[in-house]
Amino acid sequence: MKGLEVKEQGKKRIHLLDILRGAAIIVMLVDHIVFDIAFLFDSLWAAQAYDAIAKIAFIFSGTFVSVSGVCAALGRNTALRGAQLTLMGVGITLFTAFFMPELIILNDVLVLLGFCMLAYAVLDKYLEKLPYWLGITLFLIIFVITYNIEDGYIGIKGLLTLNLNEQLYTVDWLYPFGIHSDKFVSANYYPFSRGYFCLWLLLMWESLSKRTVHRALPIKTLLRPLPFADEIR
Repeated sequence: MKGLEVKEQGKKRIHLLDILRGAAIIVMLVDHIVFDIAFLFDSLWAAQAYDAIAKIAFIFSGTFVSVSGVCAALGRNTALRGAQLTLMGVGITLFTAFFMPELIILNDVLVLLGFCMLAYAVLDKYLEKLPYWLGITLFLIIFVITYNIEDGYIGIKGLLTLNLNEQLYTVDWLYPFGIHSDKFVSANYYPFSRGYFCLWLLLMWESLSKRTVHRALPIKTLLRPLPFADEIR
């Protein structure tokens, strides 16, 4: 796969994934920085910048989650890395609960990714038996119909919806699945319901990679590795 994979220290890298992940991380860093400035210094311009970035932030956070899913399928020890990410996310929750309770973080992106990896590690042997087109279709449908579960329904707004029991939204203990009351607060929140998108991509890339389709992706390397990269690894 010329221009897409290079051999470094016996390993092959897919540069497209590095580019997408790097772009997503940069935008998310800017998003967090302006939020911190707005909150800590009561800055008007930072608050306005944060509101502007928030309108497109879901694109980059979704890209980061998707790329992480693809990388997890291509890598090894998925269960171990999933458990590590989950513990890191729980650690952030405990830290914010004790030191910044007004900005507590519940079910952040690390917990979401950890959940996806653990679920994939358990389901992989069953999912690989499905035709890849069926798996992609199945998880895409699940992702679409559960995406608005926070709003009290499943389905596609304007087409077909099923309203959930309102009593479910009077408590917060179901918050990991996107079901919570109006009083629920989290400075960074990624419910598991949207994690199906990650699982869908995990399955998709696992299936496609087994068919070596990804080796034919017509994406050339845009950026060369930094000369000092190996020294700081």
